[in-house]
Amino acid sequence: MDTAFLRSITSWIISALVIFASLLQSDAIVWINRPSKPTIIVEGVNSTGVKLEWNFLLHSGDVVQSVFLQRQRRGNPPIVLASRHSNNAFTFLNSVFLKEYDAKLPNTLVLRDVNNNKEYFYSIIVNYVRNNIVQIPLEDQVEVIVYAPPRITKAPVLESEVSVGQKLTLTCNASGDPTPNIKWAKDGVPRSKFHVSGHKLNLANVQRKDIGSYRCTASNRYGVASSISMVTIHCPPGQCTVLEVGITITNVQWRQELAKPQTREYTMLKSNLSTDIASIYTTPNNADYQFYGMTAVKFRPGFVAVVQLKFHKNVASPLKPLQDDVSDGNLGPFEVSKQLDLNPKFRSTASTLKTTNDFETVPYSPSKTDQSASVSPRKTWAPESPAKGRRVASTASNTFASIKSGVIAFVAGTTTLLAVIRAVFK
Repeated sequence: MDTAFLRSITSWIISALVIFASLLQSDAIVWINRPSKPTIIVEGVNSTGVKLEWNFLLHSGDVVQSVFLQRQRRGNPPIVLASRHSNNAFTFLNSVFLKEYDAKLPNTLVLRDVNNNKEYFYSIIVNYVRNNIVQIPLEDQVEVIVYAPPRITKAPVLESEVSVGQKLTLTCNASGDPTPNIKWAKDGVPRSKFHVSGHKLNLANVQRKDIGSYRCTASNRYGVASSISMVTIHCPPGQCTVLEVGITITNVQWRQELAKPQTREYTMLKSNLSTDIASIYTTPNNADYQFYGMTAVKFRPGFVAVVQLKFHKNVASPLKPLQDDVSDGNLGPFEVSKQLDLNPKFRSTASTLKTTNDFETVPYSPSKTDQSASVSPRKTWAPESPAKGRRVASTASNTFASIKSGVIAFVAGTTTLLAVIRAVFK
């Protein structure tokens, strides 16, 4: 090893020892470790089990008599949380504090679960004697600053059905620190296309072009939160027909949560799918299809989404725009089957469009136009696979053969018995 390098290392170690020894001989107590100033906490990121740790080095002859851990709001007097005497364990002055804090030897205060309401100045006070003479207490203070990612506190109505020409206001409130910035968007359309006032979105004269999903997004430097509202148009009584159609999605991994309408996974997938379908029918080129709205009815393993589409009852070939869009195997970000399933074989339960006197749900029969666009009426989900059907048929056949053999055996046995009886009594 290089001799010059060894000399350099040795010189550095000697210097450090000299400085350390001089500190021990001075009147000042050496802090070995103190919390960061300020200590920054972000809710949900590093807000659990936060440690405020102090360590110090006493002189020879110094004896710690007591240690106090305190908290304080700006402008208010401090409150003692816990204390210890000599080297004994910490005790809390009020059992209520045990829910929020823990105190560990030698001098550590643990914040169990920190939120935005726990912004305090925390301090330590060390009372000690030197050679049996009471010294000025050793003190240190740290400010804990808590930031919070956005959280939606009032989400817009999940689904709104309004009549053409009516007004609609969607409201979205959010909390967070710093205060979140709230933005609205519709199916990717910028806010300049509709009126936004702070956390409210206003539609003054609702038309079919306004059908779709409206996303409220709250953001600050620590995170993003969003909520979605679906807008559909009310159809006059007796003027609309609802069609159910199945769409097989191939690039979404099935999870059991998708079968439960109350879960976030279900809501997000439903919203995204609804957005993509609504964007097809609300373009100027498809205005003649008089689309009034849609909803995802159910998701099944496989992966099939059954949706209901609401059209004016006089519209011809209403599914043609949707079939044209999926014919390349894509629907927005989704990879899908190129064929629509026109007979998904189950009816909606929860989360469906209304089926009152306003409109009726009917099976769909493709017109010639639809057939030319390759709309296939084949079933995506069959009640049973062919193999299972063959097993059922085989089982039934075997059962019948067994019964037949039993009957023949019974008849043969009975005939034999009668012959024996005749021979006995003859």
